[in-house]
Amino acid sequence: MVDVQPLEDRVQGGVRHVSLRIRIDTGPQYRIAEVRILNVNPGGKLVFPSERLRHLIPLGPGDIVNVEKAGQGVEAIDQLYASRGYIDLQATPDFQIDGQQNRISLFVMLDQGQQYRVGKIVALGFGPAGLSMLKSKIKSGDIFDWNAVRDFYSGYQWLMPARASVSDDRVTKNAKTGTVDLLLDFRACPKPAGPLSPAESAGRHQTIAQPKNQLRTAEPFD
Repeated sequence: MVDVQPLEDRVQGGVRHVSLRIRIDTGPQYRIAEVRILNVNPGGKLVFPSERLRHLIPLGPGDIVNVEKAGQGVEAIDQLYASRGYIDLQATPDFQIDGQQNRISLFVMLDQGQQYRVGKIVALGFGPAGLSMLKSKIKSGDIFDWNAVRDFYSGYQWLMPARASVSDDRVTKNAKTGTVDLLLDFRACPKPAGPLSPAESAGRHQTIAQPKNQLRTAEPFD
């Protein structure tokens, strides 16, 4: 609890001066009692062993509660599921507080959703060599892995127009068919007037991630 009280408020030489008194009550320090991974669907089976998921959360019994670390663990679980096509995963942390023992139990509730596979792949404004390489790395029918798309951009920038970015692609999710269609459109990529600056050149080799929660839910494109 933080309490802020003004003590002095004066103007001198056209400048306003304010003095404050800040009182802080830190309260008790809480530690982790336990960490568990739970399926929101009673009796449902987790896609990954609970032990593997548990190890992704860098907190254990006796550790000081750290919300940032808890968030990192939930994000790691989210990315693991996304790598296997479970892009609808909802991972929700739930904290149960024991005020008498100053302990907090962390339960990560998982709604796993369905698994998605790659549907249509369309690349516009891409040369034959690039298109051939793309289809060798990402194939229709494969389990959808957004990392594979990002890795393609990261590893094959030399095949793409300048300033091509994975964040510009159209990714369409179809829950009815359990597929994800990809449209890579390079036609609108701006052409540099001259050589790229060092910062721009370096930027072409960076991986730009598109959060999976931004994938569109719509009918597949033609």
